[in-house]
Amino acid sequence: GGGIAIPWVIVTEDKTVALEDKYVVKEGSSILKFTKVNESNPNQVLEGSTYGLFENEDAEEPIDTCVSDRNGVVEFENVELDKEYVIRELEAPDGYYVSREPITVKLTQDEDTGEVVLVLVDDGDGTVELDENGNLTWLEPVVVVEVSKVDEEGNPVSGAKLHIEDENGKTVYEFTTTEKAEVITGELLCGHTYTLVEDEPPKGYQKANPQSFEISETAGPAENIAVTVSMVDKAEETTQDVDDETTTKNEDTTSDIDIETESEEDTEDEDDEDDDEDDEDDEDIEDDEEDSEDTSEDSSVTGGDEVITPAQTSDNFNVAAFLLIFMISLAGIVGGLIIKKREE
Repeated sequence: GGGIAIPWVIVTEDKTVALEDKYVVKEGSSILKFTKVNESNPNQVLEGSTYGLFENEDAEEPIDTCVSDRNGVVEFENVELDKEYVIRELEAPDGYYVSREPITVKLTQDEDTGEVVLVLVDDGDGTVELDENGNLTWLEPVVVVEVSKVDEEGNPVSGAKLHIEDENGKTVYEFTTTEKAEVITGELLCGHTYTLVEDEPPKGYQKANPQSFEISETAGPAENIAVTVSMVDKAEETTQDVDDETTTKNEDTTSDIDIETESEEDTEDEDDEDDDEDDEDDEDIEDDEEDSEDTSEDSSVTGGDEVITPAQTSDNFNVAAFLLIFMISLAGIVGGLIIKKREE
């Protein structure tokens, strides 16, 4: 049941380190441990990271789980010798990404020396590091968000009061913009969506609409991911701009009025010309009527003889026609009487 402390040898492709009294072999098994630190600041150990020990990469359920303690130490007990295991991070502390790449290890014991050897099969593309003293360290990428406030030309805008809300509308961060981007480190959670809200724009600018951004769940080693968010403020319309716009509209309106006035003047000129022509035509007609009257007067009196006017001619014609009809009727009556008398 008890175990004995024996030296360890951790073997990698380029390094072999002998460790004394670090691990205890218990009935064909051993203890595997490592330390969790901030990738950007390895002196900062991280508590609260959950890891799973898996039989292989395809396994969905872990054999065992462990949470890093206040010293950042993760320790799996009773790890069987001569068997490969995959260690994968399941949950990261607040403000950090879950490491995307797992690592693979195997523990063996030398029959001759009794040394337990840790073979680092896969370091997860740099997810873990092994120092010269044999300390295995897991590097955790931190969540970094850079927020910048710019105008429509991309120039920095200072003095804007902003805040960031989580999915529930709770304010989780507040700041006032400067000429430099606001760098938010380790404050926001991976795998969540946030909304950047402008509370008060600087003088001369319009308030921007809220802007959402998302932080991914995982990150790889040394990726140095920084989520960048850029909010654009549009300049307010100044009084001069409004005056210029109004002036332009007034000029356009004045131009339209001038064009209409010129058109009306042209129409009036044409009407005047037509009126002049009509007046001339009326004068010609009046002259013709006067000439006609003069001619009538001349025809009415010639050497003292009476001249018959057209109206008088029409009356005479009517009388003559009546007399002609009367004579024909009378002749018919007389003829009829004569014929009747002969027959008798």
